[in-house]
Amino acid sequence: MKHHIVAVALVAGVALAWACGSDHKGTTDPPPAPPSDTVDTASSPPDTVQLQIAGTIGKPTFPDGNTAQGGQGDPVDGIGCGAMAGDTYHIHVHLSLYVNGEQLAIPKAIGVVKPTIANGFVIGADANGGCFYWVHTHDATGIIHVEPPAEVEVRLGQLFDLWGQPLSSTGVAGFDGGVTVFVDGKKYTGDPRDIVFEAHKQIALEVGTPLVTPDFYLFPPDY
Repeated sequence: MKHHIVAVALVAGVALAWACGSDHKGTTDPPPAPPSDTVDTASSPPDTVQLQIAGTIGKPTFPDGNTAQGGQGDPVDGIGCGAMAGDTYHIHVHLSLYVNGEQLAIPKAIGVVKPTIANGFVIGADANGGCFYWVHTHDATGIIHVEPPAEVEVRLGQLFDLWGQPLSSTGVAGFDGGVTVFVDGKKYTGDPRDIVFEAHKQIALEVGTPLVTPDFYLFPPDY
């Protein structure tokens, strides 16, 4: 299944610096090879898609940032909001969402309060009350940044709680129906909220039918 990628040029590499910092602990290994097969989806093999910083993957659907029910500065599920960390542990995960076979974009600025956005990329937070939760998105590519002050286990349900959107086996982000989950191209049958984030893990949530073969994503260099 082909998807359009909208890439926006960023001036002087500012976005890459904000996204990854000078240290990329936890992200030096190359992404895993594309899965040889995908269980319980269409018979076609996955497409390989190169992710572009400040791009968009899927149909823009959700507003940027957290909903009113999401993080507004206070800790959420034990995740605090402050300056970006990432010096000790910094990984990236990819999340896709499909509703009735159509891919919807995961919005930028999830996990960011009062974001500062330039050319489609979150470059910071307003000095007057803005902050970053250490699980957040910088753009609409579906890349999730995990930058805690120390190595800890982070789960998909925590991201959705920060976003302020529901996640269960019967609905995702306000779209109700049977939810099929794929992790690294393989069907996952547990509670989607319990999926643990690991470097370069690829998670696809599909609400309703038809089921589609999730794409295989190549992360940008140094992610």
